[in-house]
Amino acid sequence: FRIDRTDSFPWQIQDICQNPDRQVYLMLYGANGFALAELDPGTGRVAVLDKIKVDPAGQFGASSYLGAGVKGPAVCRDLDMREADIGTGELTDVLLFSDTSYSVWGSGSYGYLEEVSDFRVTEKGSAEILKTNSYGSPAYIERLSLETVQRIPVVLCAPVVSDWLKRQIVRFNQENSVYHVIAEELGRSDGTGEAEYADAMEDFIRNIGIQLATGKGPDILFGEKVLGGNVIDMIEKGILEDLKPYMESTGVREEDYFPLAFSAWRRGEEIYGICFETMMEVQEGDRDVIGADIGETLENLLEIPDKRVFMSGVDSQELLRIFLKGSETLWGMVDWETGTCDFERDLWKEILEVTKIYGAAPENQYPSVAKKEYYQTFYHASSPSELEKRVLRLAGWMFDYGIYGADKFGEIMAINSHSAQKEGAWEFLGFLLKEEAQKDCFDIPLRRETFKEWINEQLERSSEERHVYIEGENRITGEWEEIETYGKEDREFLETEKIPYFEKMLEEARHFPIRPVPVIDIICEEAEQYFNGSKSVEEVVSVIENRVNLYLNERK
Repeated sequence: FRIDRTDSFPWQIQDICQNPDRQVYLMLYGANGFALAELDPGTGRVAVLDKIKVDPAGQFGASSYLGAGVKGPAVCRDLDMREADIGTGELTDVLLFSDTSYSVWGSGSYGYLEEVSDFRVTEKGSAEILKTNSYGSPAYIERLSLETVQRIPVVLCAPVVSDWLKRQIVRFNQENSVYHVIAEELGRSDGTGEAEYADAMEDFIRNIGIQLATGKGPDILFGEKVLGGNVIDMIEKGILEDLKPYMESTGVREEDYFPLAFSAWRRGEEIYGICFETMMEVQEGDRDVIGADIGETLENLLEIPDKRVFMSGVDSQELLRIFLKGSETLWGMVDWETGTCDFERDLWKEILEVTKIYGAAPENQYPSVAKKEYYQTFYHASSPSELEKRVLRLAGWMFDYGIYGADKFGEIMAINSHSAQKEGAWEFLGFLLKEEAQKDCFDIPLRRETFKEWINEQLERSSEERHVYIEGENRITGEWEEIETYGKEDREFLETEKIPYFEKMLEEARHFPIRPVPVIDIICEEAEQYFNGSKSVEEVVSVIENRVNLYLNERK
């Protein structure tokens, strides 16, 4: 028999399972979310089980896996695994994943993302999950159960813990007989109540700041967001632990990794944070407009005769951040050594003028000068000849000493110097630097030997049987289109031009400087008065000068 979606049956079949009693169940998805149903294999009749509310919030993807339970069907989502009682309609918890480091979704490098193929609940209350991936590697079964373990807890705190990191925590906890990493996170927004989520995030970050200021807090800190832009202050106040001695004592050498791994939070030879993987963020733009530095770019923009925006969807305030965030000194306007600033310079007024003209208002649909690109593999990276063919220049990001790609995420890990478990915290960070964890990165691994293997794996994706298709937004029309296709016939080009260029970009890629972040926030807040016409450029410059001077004086 065949089951089609019709007016009388307004459902899509998402999943199917058969229980030990040979009863067949379906997971359905419709306008009001998910629902469970019984299927009669003999007639094809589907009976929706209305009393079982598997998805009361109506959120797509919240309950997308269906498996065999002991007495009824079981439902698995990223938060928990529950078994349904067909008679009462109740859902009983089998395993809870929220507030744990376990990730149902699995992990894997680009193109190798693991997927749940099936699962079942056992009579002992444990679960077995069959996992595969999108590229045909061998499937395997994960067996999950609740057990009491005697370990020393190491607490990692982050707004959101990625699936890759959760998977590494699980592996570390399985292998380590002394320490047990516990991840505390706020979690991702569910797409509703964004204002409430923003408030919760602000409270989450504020509470961590209070804990750190009083000599407490989690053992491992994760991400610039957690530290609220105060990394420099925390380094100077001794809140973050210098990791260089730990690296030396365990044989971790900087030269075995790309510079992005250790360059984010450091002071000279002292290293205070580690980046384990990256996705490069760049800009590609009109080669007749994008210059070799910010001065040339501004000059070219002011000479464009036709109506343009700098980047589609980027308003004046965000464009101002784009022009500022790569410069430690904000193009010479702030002197951190003397604690002084000078915003009366012509360059600053020119930046304000250009960002006001080229910011993209909602009603403004003009062609853009540049577009943002994310290089997740070398296939995504435009080589010099490809840029030439599309009349583009790699704009990268404008840093003080050149134009380079940048790390997209800013997901850096540090150790709290007040932690009583610094050795355990370092054991985990050292674990993330090793081959197994690096091979499992979803994005670009920063361990050099692993990177070479990763390149070869990615290269095998293009062959006579398989082609790699790269799509993106057209900078002029804004429409999604196929940009390039790569197959076995392109192997020589990939190996001789594209991959070496990608590796050079990764070698030179930078983290955005963290010291100027609070000052950029001040600037963007006050510049809005100029962008909306409330104040003249002179008035705004005066206010910015006063506020930044006040901030710098408070730091002295």
